[in-house]
Amino acid sequence: FNKKTNITSDPTKTTTTSILEDDSTNILIHNVPISFVSGLIAGGCISLWGCPFEFTKIFSQILILVSNNSNKIDKNLIPKSMSQVIRQIIKSEGYKGLYSGYSYHIIRDSVSSGLFYAIYETVKFNSRNFSNELREAYPNLALSKHVTDVLSIACAGALSGMLSWISVFPIDTMKSQYQRDVINNILRSISNEKKLDIVKPEWKFPTRKMYRGLGPSLFRSITTTVIFFSMFEYLMSNIV
Repeated sequence: FNKKTNITSDPTKTTTTSILEDDSTNILIHNVPISFVSGLIAGGCISLWGCPFEFTKIFSQILILVSNNSNKIDKNLIPKSMSQVIRQIIKSEGYKGLYSGYSYHIIRDSVSSGLFYAIYETVKFNSRNFSNELREAYPNLALSKHVTDVLSIACAGALSGMLSWISVFPIDTMKSQYQRDVINNILRSISNEKKLDIVKPEWKFPTRKMYRGLGPSLFRSITTTVIFFSMFEYLMSNIV
């Protein structure tokens, strides 16, 4: 880093002031939008591949419940394997059926991924800077760089997973509601019943009902992101 020298009012003392803080601010200002846009694009691209598999998985799980609890559908007609499930979706809804709820899916994945990495980089960067300043101000403080780095990564991972998921959870709820109705129509087609008209959930300000099931989702998101980033940063620092 470049350094500049300032002469204090006392001519016998010369202080060297680093512009580390300015450089850190510049790095943060440039890194956050880049992280957000990169995550946004990556999440959108992944949704092209992820949506059909997620919808197929949800349909397969519902089929298990239907086969065990419903007497309206002949169990011999219920798809068993993944390939049979996919063929049934295409037979009932066409190839576009694999992308049921895609408009919600791509917004959820792109926005959550953008926020996820932007929040992670911001929290990690600021917490590491804060811990470095803390060690410089209190040199006798029993806080090693290794410990503070581990805590910074864990906090950044937990916050990024929590805040990004809270932000898009209502969108995920709308996606689930729409896909539920599509699956209901597929089941009706299997039992030779008339399909019902499907009305897409309207975009609206999030309500309390749209956050049902948030607790377990947050617990999963926080734990997985803490473990993921802890392992990722450790391997990047010690192996790569």
